[in-house]
Amino acid sequence: MKVSAARLCSWRRQYGMDTARLELTELREQNARLERLLAEAELDKGGLRENAKRNGEFGGRSPRRGHAQGRDGLVAMLIGSKISRYDPGCRRARSDLASHFGGAMRRPARPSAVRPTMKAIADQVGVSIKSVSRVLNGEGGTSPETASRILAAAEELGFRRNELARGLRQGSRTDTIGLVLKESSSRFFDSLIRGIEEVAEQHELLVLTAASRTPDREKATLLALSARRVDGLLIVPASFDQSYLRPEQAAGLPLVFIDRPPVGVAADAVLSDGFGGGYAAVAHLLENGHRRIGVIGESASLYTISERMRGYHAAFQTHRLHVDNRLIRLDKEGAAAAKAASDELLDMTDPPTALFTLNNKCTLGAIRSLRERGLNNTRALVGFDDFDTADLLDPPLTIVAPDITAMGRIATERLLARINGDNSGPQVGTLPISITCRGSGEIAPA
Repeated sequence: MKVSAARLCSWRRQYGMDTARLELTELREQNARLERLLAEAELDKGGLRENAKRNGEFGGRSPRRGHAQGRDGLVAMLIGSKISRYDPGCRRARSDLASHFGGAMRRPARPSAVRPTMKAIADQVGVSIKSVSRVLNGEGGTSPETASRILAAAEELGFRRNELARGLRQGSRTDTIGLVLKESSSRFFDSLIRGIEEVAEQHELLVLTAASRTPDREKATLLALSARRVDGLLIVPASFDQSYLRPEQAAGLPLVFIDRPPVGVAADAVLSDGFGGGYAAVAHLLENGHRRIGVIGESASLYTISERMRGYHAAFQTHRLHVDNRLIRLDKEGAAAAKAASDELLDMTDPPTALFTLNNKCTLGAIRSLRERGLNNTRALVGFDDFDTADLLDPPLTIVAPDITAMGRIATERLLARINGDNSGPQVGTLPISITCRGSGEIAPA
């Protein structure tokens, strides 16, 4: 006769398995009664396997190793599973039952993924851990034959050295630097990362890159990288206050800011000449005869935008011309908002004859607006910063931009100087900006 899962559960309820604290004597009595019932049930191997699958484990034993062992494991499971969470006295009772059933109550161990260690290599090769350490760290004192065996064992086991732990033990560098930027999906940041990676590769450094997106995320990311013992931080700030980095800097963490200066902490910075770029772009349009020049950009509270707007006003002032503030559209975040701003400007009764956009996203929005209206060849456009397809447009885009890749290289070299012990005062480097005339900025006013 086969015993169903429902019948087994009924026995558990019938013989007191729901009682929270059972005395050892009661457990033994109930176990004996269950033994008698199971013996009368004439369970075959197939029935046991089927019911055990429904009700739990075989107590760590396979039914293939014998009907009696499988049965004992099932009985032990039924009783022991109810008392494993109770007080120490009940746990001792469970231990007594496990002894009675020859260890059948043990659950199978879960497999765990353990990284191979130097000790594992030493055990396999039959040498000391110190010998393994010397070989893996490139030190002498070990015979070529032994070194070869150690390296072969390390390869076979898939050993990877924990560089962070090694650096902490030695009190030395981790050969990692952190890079935190607002986003990583634009030509600007692609070029910046390329310059940083060029220098990092030359010095065998690993760059840990993270996008901050928001001020809160920026703070959490920078502090997390600091806690992971990077040797220094490169930061394109998204927030307006980095004073929370003072304790990290005081503890010896070098900081270099890129594109925007730090606020609340004294540190190195590598910037571009936003004022010069804004001046060059607007002066170029003014010299081509434009007087009504619309400008579209993000928030003027951003350092880069405010500098470019300073250049815009300075160019008008130099040419002794009046700025029409109705042509200024700031606080436009993203291409869609920039397009809407361009639409507003072009729909004015007296629209601008030229547009100056303060970053790539604003440039894209303006291009879409001009093309929709068929004005791309009759309204001049100069954009700040370059992008991959700018020269393929109709007409090709005139831009003002710094060498962003060079900015990344210079910032990384400055950080390395700090890491290597340069204790001089904070330094600020400013890269020049040049204008590249391709056609859109050379359109004369209609």
